[in-house]
Amino acid sequence: MHTKDLRKRLIVSADDFGQSPEANRNILALAEQGHLDRVAVMVRGKISPAELQRLLAAGVALDVHLDIPDLAVPKKGVFGRSAFFLSQYIYGKLSPEKIGLDWAAQLEIFLRIFGRGIWGRPDASSRTPPAAASGEAANSQLERLIARARALLLFERSWRLLVPPLIVAGLFLCLSFAGVWLETPHWLRAAGVGVFALGLALSLLPLRNFHAPTRREALERIDRISGLAERPAAVLDDRLGNAGEDAA
Repeated sequence: MHTKDLRKRLIVSADDFGQSPEANRNILALAEQGHLDRVAVMVRGKISPAELQRLLAAGVALDVHLDIPDLAVPKKGVFGRSAFFLSQYIYGKLSPEKIGLDWAAQLEIFLRIFGRGIWGRPDASSRTPPAAASGEAANSQLERLIARARALLLFERSWRLLVPPLIVAGLFLCLSFAGVWLETPHWLRAAGVGVFALGLALSLLPLRNFHAPTRREALERIDRISGLAERPAAVLDDRLGNAGEDAA
């Protein structure tokens, strides 16, 4: 088989564009010489506007390199890295939800920068990206996160409002079971019951301001917990909503 025929059958891809200026320079040189078919871009990497323009002008297909940039992963081999990720997961610094939100943010940045999809080779225009399937999967995962966040918000708001009346009612029951009211005069018993009734009514007043958590509040909680400045949950919700409107 000739070298040219073999080259047509191969898909040559370069990874880690954005890792360093040296990596960018070498990848751009290969792409401009026609030796590359695809380039994987680290959207949070070290990429200058001039390098982006050269990459787009090279005409290669673009992929997104998903990473976890917030973690300083030690270079200790396979076992050391595995132990590091396990410890991060145990201590709650790493979770599937956080990684999913971080990757959604990276995808959003990629689409904003390049303004096009990430599927297909330059000469394979017949391929269609699995946009519908990926959109449904992302929407399903996002809806589960929103439902979980709303449940947590509802619990947090409920117990804070219910603790004062429960304390008043509990104290009244303790005094009643202890027989305190039987040992007091009638007028003092009536006054005591009135005081507890007034205390219970006052403790229930904050319930007037109670409202169920909204979808927007759930999205804000997800973004706040993720610690990502790009607000991936809100961005993903807007993108899915706009996609549904466009489809309609």
